[in-house]
Amino acid sequence: MDWKNELLKLFKKEKIFNRSVQIAQEKLIELSVKLYKPDVLIEQEVGYINMFDFYKAEEIIEKGYKSAEKVLKEK
Repeated sequence: MDWKNELLKLFKKEKIFNRSVQIAQEKLIELSVKLYKPDVLIEQEVGYINMFDFYKAEEIIEKGYKSAEKVLKEK
């Protein structure tokens, strides 16, 4: 039973690490947008994606394409 607890602790640590990296990335993006003021800003909902979701690449690219199309049509 002890190995199960150790495994659960590892998964918990991984989630904490992933969330920490995600928060740091969000803050860096916010700062970059404030400093360099892009001509076009394409935002999309990506909170469900983490840095190890390589298998979702096709879905992520498609969502990015649709977000870009929408923003460019509005401009």
